[in-house]
Amino acid sequence: MTQEQFEQAHEATWRAFELWLAGRQKRTMASDAQLTTQTIPAIYREVCAHLALARDRQYTSALLDRLNQLALEGHEVLYGARTGIAAKIARFFHRGFPQLVRQHGGVVLASAALYFIPLIICIVWAQFDPKAIYHVMPADEVADFQKMYSSSMATQGRDAADDVMMWGHYIGNNIKIDFQCFAGGLLFGVGTVFYLIFNGIMHGMVAGYLTQIGSGQQFWGFVSGHSSFELLGAVLAGAAGLRIGLALIAPGRLSRATALKFAAKPAVGLCGGAATMTFVAAFIEGFWSPNPWAPFEFKVGLGIGLWVLLLVYFLFAGRRHAA
Repeated sequence: MTQEQFEQAHEATWRAFELWLAGRQKRTMASDAQLTTQTIPAIYREVCAHLALARDRQYTSALLDRLNQLALEGHEVLYGARTGIAAKIARFFHRGFPQLVRQHGGVVLASAALYFIPLIICIVWAQFDPKAIYHVMPADEVADFQKMYSSSMATQGRDAADDVMMWGHYIGNNIKIDFQCFAGGLLFGVGTVFYLIFNGIMHGMVAGYLTQIGSGQQFWGFVSGHSSFELLGAVLAGAAGLRIGLALIAPGRLSRATALKFAAKPAVGLCGGAATMTFVAAFIEGFWSPNPWAPFEFKVGLGIGLWVLLLVYFLFAGRRHAA
């Protein structure tokens, strides 16, 4: 069965279920009269079966987003109506967020490649040509990084007021990067691609340069603790932007406005999760990363542990509850 035949065969069911959901969510009687409390569970299971078939047959992402949104909203209305906001947030991070990342694994991997490949290339490049950093960064900024990660600065602690101030600074800076990666999707994904590659180049050049000139221990000791949350947060914000861009570039049989509507909810979910990760990264960066008393080996070991923990979370959390 082609996708067009599949959609023609089931469009009436999906449309009726959408109307019923809209009525329940708005507490109105806008739902289809043919859908009763007795028939709704069966319709919901049918929609879930359609979603599984569409995934198996590799239909377009626009159709998958529509059916996935129907399944998620149907589950929320049928089984989560009495759940409070705190429980909903907890459920999102317990299983909804990692499920969302896996469901959109294609754009997540694309976003990761756009960021990490330039990052790694530039780290290696700077080992052979440290002056290459001046091609992407003015000399005064390079000097600031040299001073920031010098051995004398690394042994100076900060007081609590400075930690709070820097926490706010890191939140603002990291959210700016995430927003650029996400909002760039509205430019048919071009903006997202640009910001992911740009940040990969900049971060890679700084990391490679500082390592090459002998400040590697100070630099890696500082960034290791928060890097997993910060960098994966940026990648997921980029994935959300790419999802928006794909809806505009390849809407399928839908109008661009309709495709954008169906892509918006998972994209916002990805971006919301990314923003939370950015908040956590800024907290670690503000209060843990600068402390001078923790040994370098301990900081790096903790950082590696957090990378492993996050990867396990995204790969396995929520699998028992997957639709």
